[in-house]
Amino acid sequence: MAALLTALSRAPIRIGYEDATTAEHLRFNRGFHRAFTHVLPAGPLQHEALRSAALAEPLGCTCQVPRPRLIPRVRVPIEVDHIRRMNPGHPVLAIGLPSGAAWRRWPASSYIAAIERIRQERTVPVVLLSDRNTLQEAEDIVSAIPDAVHLPALGLEEVAAALTVCDVYLGSDTGIGHMAAAIGCAMVTLTPHPEDGDPTHTISPIRFRPFADNAIVLRPAHGRPGCEACCTAQEPHCILDIAPEKAANAVLTILNQGRSDRE
Repeated sequence: MAALLTALSRAPIRIGYEDATTAEHLRFNRGFHRAFTHVLPAGPLQHEALRSAALAEPLGCTCQVPRPRLIPRVRVPIEVDHIRRMNPGHPVLAIGLPSGAAWRRWPASSYIAAIERIRQERTVPVVLLSDRNTLQEAEDIVSAIPDAVHLPALGLEEVAAALTVCDVYLGSDTGIGHMAAAIGCAMVTLTPHPEDGDPTHTISPIRFRPFADNAIVLRPAHGRPGCEACCTAQEPHCILDIAPEKAANAVLTILNQGRSDRE
């Protein structure tokens, strides 16, 4: 309903994209372009942060979009501060379990296999971030990785503070992933959206992945039957086809590069 709000604002200049930007937009928002004084063509398929910035071009602005920066106002949780002090020189891996949609969640067994594979080559302390919906998965991981530091149900600023101590984020394409990107963690993002799925879909990582420079997005090559355009299940489904070995190799690639977005 953004177009309606734009029209109701009575602003003298109202800028928006044409109805045919995506098939979904054309289906639900046909005719909404009449709310705008300046209608832009769809343009190239790109991250939505860049598309939003392009709306300023009719005003004569040239926008460069830097990666967002998030600076927490609270102290680092004592458990995470301890893990850094006890492991000087070793990169810390953050595991982000929470996701509002169950089909975005990678199972505990896959995280365990990935961590064990990473640790065959590198000493990597692990910080687990969970919520009430992923508490059992976190407990399963701690059972297999006893030295993992589990931080359940933190507030958003506490999560951000914990991430400042971490070097690499491995987890769902969800809110914590976006926070990790803004903190400056290197990213390995897991999404159920298939590589040959609809690139314009509202969960397409091309449009909505965490906005980071040092990032790897992992997703299944193909959707499972019935999920060719996008995963439509109500439980972990297509995301199960992301192999733990692939995630582990992505994390190791980043660790062996020896840099993060904080540099």
